[in-house]
Amino acid sequence: MSESTVDTYAHSALFYETLEGLTASLADFVAAGIAGDENVMVVVDAKRGEMLRERLGTAQGFALADSADVYTSPTRTLTAYIDTVRDGTAEGRRMRVAGEPIWAGRSLVELQQWSCVESACNAAFADSMLTMLCPYHVTALHPEIVSTARRTHPVVRDRHGAASSPEYVEPERFHLAMRCSPLPPPPPGESTLVVLTADAVAHARATVDAFAGARWIVTDRRADLVAAVDEVVSAATAESASNLSIRMWTEGRGLTCDIAGRWSVPAGFPAFLRTAQESDGVPGMWMPGQRCDLIAIRELAGTTTVRLRLDPETRGANEACAVVSDLLGVHALGACDPDEAVAVETHLAGCPACSDEHAELVLAVAALELAYQPHDAERGSEDA
Repeated sequence: MSESTVDTYAHSALFYETLEGLTASLADFVAAGIAGDENVMVVVDAKRGEMLRERLGTAQGFALADSADVYTSPTRTLTAYIDTVRDGTAEGRRMRVAGEPIWAGRSLVELQQWSCVESACNAAFADSMLTMLCPYHVTALHPEIVSTARRTHPVVRDRHGAASSPEYVEPERFHLAMRCSPLPPPPPGESTLVVLTADAVAHARATVDAFAGARWIVTDRRADLVAAVDEVVSAATAESASNLSIRMWTEGRGLTCDIAGRWSVPAGFPAFLRTAQESDGVPGMWMPGQRCDLIAIRELAGTTTVRLRLDPETRGANEACAVVSDLLGVHALGACDPDEAVAVETHLAGCPACSDEHAELVLAVAALELAYQPHDAERGSEDA
């Protein structure tokens, strides 16, 4: 199963055990693409990228990107890949991409959604002149991640060679199965539940905007979330949804929003691939996936839940800190009004940098108070 003989789309999982083994495989992958006059792109972390550059020496003709910059959001990353592959395969030229998402530190839901990206690629690029290679560090990853890779890649490769994966699942079946897996519940006691009224869209917009604003989600990111919720609720009401509710909570600097109710999301790849109806302006799940950092759709026991996750540090975190920093000194003096105090304290709970700055201000205020106490006491005795 030589890569040089593939005429259309090919998608392989590369199971490697050592970084040296990965580097050798990537070097062969890149060299074959350069020899075939293909557009070649490699997306790995900085360390792996440096090792590949050293291995290839002066070789030119390929693009190298850092996975930390590319793999930020499952749905947005897939959209960017679709645009890149469209441009890279223009005029009949072949393209090859090797990409390793950052698996360490991802939550269960994030892992599931990145697996959905791997599967959706098989539908998105089925007719493309594209060769994809997805490395998996089998000695460092949880076995379930490796097992899932066998279900999302038609071909698996290791140091013994390449073979068709007997566990491969067709993309639509894989996505339907994922939509039946439960979502982790909110942290105990941390969530706010709002049952939507008859005017569900307007109620949802106002509720989410107020919740996010009180927690110092920056203006552009708050607008992203409000627009995403608007789109999901509009799509649900168009399907005659009932029992609609929104549950929201914060974790660190991030905000999560579950929209739940009784309605059906169309089959296929909602949120991952844009439908023709959505291109014509019909509400759907694709736009929310572009606005938010994570979207997960689940259908269990007759209830559909759409989970949206917003991480301010992904876009505009410095602006959020700038807004709060204007009130840190006032808060340290105990002069904030009650609403401002709650907002500042909520932000400090999830921002170590601002929390450290606030702690220094509190100490400075305490030192000033101590410095003036003797002076005030002397003035008091003189006045007496």
